[in-house]
Amino acid sequence: MYFGIYAANAAPFADPQTTAQVAREAEDAGWDGFFLSDNLLFERVVPVAETWITLAAIAARTERIRLGPLVTALPRRHLGRLARETVTLDRLSRGRLVLGVGSGDDRWGEYSTFGPAPSQVQLGAMLDEALAVLQGLWSGQPFSFEGTYYRIGPTQLLPTPVQQPGIPIWVAGRWPHKRPFRRAAAWNGVFPNAIDGELTPGDYRAIRAFLAEHGADPAHFDIVHTQEVVSLAHPADDTLRAYTQAGVTWWLVSFADDTPLAALRDYIRSGPPRSPASEPLQQTQGGMQP
Repeated sequence: MYFGIYAANAAPFADPQTTAQVAREAEDAGWDGFFLSDNLLFERVVPVAETWITLAAIAARTERIRLGPLVTALPRRHLGRLARETVTLDRLSRGRLVLGVGSGDDRWGEYSTFGPAPSQVQLGAMLDEALAVLQGLWSGQPFSFEGTYYRIGPTQLLPTPVQQPGIPIWVAGRWPHKRPFRRAAAWNGVFPNAIDGELTPGDYRAIRAFLAEHGADPAHFDIVHTQEVVSLAHPADDTLRAYTQAGVTWWLVSFADDTPLAALRDYIRSGPPRSPASEPLQQTQGGMQP
């Protein structure tokens, strides 16, 4: 199992220089990844950083950890620009980028504030087309696309990503809704969250079985769990073991909005939950290498 930090791109991580420094501290302490949400707005008005510029700062300050957006809503992104951003960031980080994707929603007005808000059905269809477009643009080969929502004229984008055949993609979904998980099975990983409460090891066993049924290869697929750390304490070894046995390959730690930055940094500097008792759990079942 790999261990990472999952931070909102908002206060207390609204300053990109501070966030890049904290990511370096996480790397030095032995964490395997540092991921940021990619939101334009939040439930309340708070300072917000642009995720991709911040990720570039993190890539420049670190050498080993995985990094990326969890998640970017592809339907509100310009796909030509996103293709350039992802390839550039993958090359800047020397092949450490993970692209977390989803369709997004409008609960905080991230669509309707800046233009028309598509329906959820439209957003799902747009996400599927957008993923096909990105794969084609990353190929470095002549490419065009004609879909319901996107038209890409004949083009060829160079350079290609460092990672081949493409940048790993983790698809977000709310379990037990099945459609996002059918989509995820075609890619490199899944970033589940629950409709209510927290996903249990039993949920992950069901998710893993569903993914395998729809073509995912467990030996080359990541299942990502996020747990909010309220008391800034590591989970028990038995808890980690149960989630690992259920198929989880990445354990991401998130924080309550009101946790002071100084306390977060102290927790991160203490290192990930890798006690001698849980050391054997570090062998992932997925294909991602930190």
